[in-house]
Amino acid sequence: MSEKEVAAILPTLDFGDEEDTTVLARPSVETVVDGEALSGSAEVRLDLVPRPAVYLYCMFEITGLNESVRKILSRPDVVSYLDVNGQRLEGFGVKSDVVPEEQDKLEVKWCPKFDPIPELGDKTTQMRKMLLHLFNLDFRGWPGSVQHDGTTSHGIEHIDLESEIWNVRMRSLTSTRKNQKLLQEKGGYRLTHVVEVSKAKECCFSGEEADSVLEAFRLFLCFAKGTQCDLTCPSGIDASGKRVWSKWSSPREWEPKPLSWSDRGDPRPLVDFFPGFMKRWAIDNWREALRDVSWWYASANNSSRGIDAGISLAQTAIERLSYEYCVREKVFFLRQGFNALPAADQYRVLFSSLGIPREIPPCATSLVSAGKGRNWVDGPQALTAMRNDLVHGGLKRAHFSDECYVEAWRLTLWFLEMAVLALCGFRGPHWNRNNSQVEVVPWQSAGEQTSKGTVY
Repeated sequence: MSEKEVAAILPTLDFGDEEDTTVLARPSVETVVDGEALSGSAEVRLDLVPRPAVYLYCMFEITGLNESVRKILSRPDVVSYLDVNGQRLEGFGVKSDVVPEEQDKLEVKWCPKFDPIPELGDKTTQMRKMLLHLFNLDFRGWPGSVQHDGTTSHGIEHIDLESEIWNVRMRSLTSTRKNQKLLQEKGGYRLTHVVEVSKAKECCFSGEEADSVLEAFRLFLCFAKGTQCDLTCPSGIDASGKRVWSKWSSPREWEPKPLSWSDRGDPRPLVDFFPGFMKRWAIDNWREALRDVSWWYASANNSSRGIDAGISLAQTAIERLSYEYCVREKVFFLRQGFNALPAADQYRVLFSSLGIPREIPPCATSLVSAGKGRNWVDGPQALTAMRNDLVHGGLKRAHFSDECYVEAWRLTLWFLEMAVLALCGFRGPHWNRNNSQVEVVPWQSAGEQTSKGTVY
């Protein structure tokens, strides 16, 4: 691929580098308050401060300060819906005022109830490719990782991901490095990458398929980055280059500096992970399981929400994976038999089937020490015992040390990450959060990694 082709993906909207707001569209709007119809125009804006959200800044034509206008001025939330481009959006006004220079104009800042918001097209609309925007994708490497030239990793610039059905091209922008630096210094939300999604056989796909692959790629990035990562303002482009399908949406990021298994300075692990993840996504049962597990994983990995909550949520995700794999896919047990197993045994069956070692790692010294006096035989027993100590109020608290809880949190998340990677057929290196070392996954021999895709 030439340099020109690598750089060919551009944003469909003008997200200025220093802008706090971006105008997405300028539609006409209508509503009714107390039986009085109001019509006018609006600017649909993506505001990035103080928090990212899509708002409609409406300008209604009014004939004077009648009762309905007075009600809106005193309680803007009475504007409970807007008719926009032929569709009704639910929401509420958050601010209202009469334009000082034009007393026949009423301004209303209006917040939609749901996000994303359809703009163009529907589930039947046919498109050749979909473009979307990624904010805050600061894909730096494992802690302390360096490149072959001895410099610190600065993150992924370009990557092609390939599965049996879908191709995904992710590209950084000329402003990406600057924006990533500003994110480190100031925080906030800044555009870092643009993504193009197309079918592997260069055929068209529907709006319904676009919604599905959009969700799949969002969850893929969640598992890769370790936190929720929203895809902003997707647009569908038909074979003639016309934009025929689009949605308004805002970026959200739960954890600004999450840890995860992936070397985010080296895209090859993502290339290896993608086809297996998409293969799981194509199966109905696994699609629902991946939705659940990604939510629990992102929540558990956010240490600001509490280590104790993370231990419980990550184990809930492991149990979900164990049921899906051991009962529904492999039929090692019937549902009743599986549910009768202690949670530790549910983990053991899953880990043994996938080649994941169950031992408490020697580097978890506090956890090893706590286990000696309690006859813990492996990690599953240790983690379920600590979770029971946290959540069952009728038990006498064991009063584990803070370091013991931190090690349990790390081990639970590592087990969860390994289970997801094994189920997706991942082969290659990962960052082991237990010992902060780069290691080949335990079910794969060193040097056997194979990747399908292209990196730059």
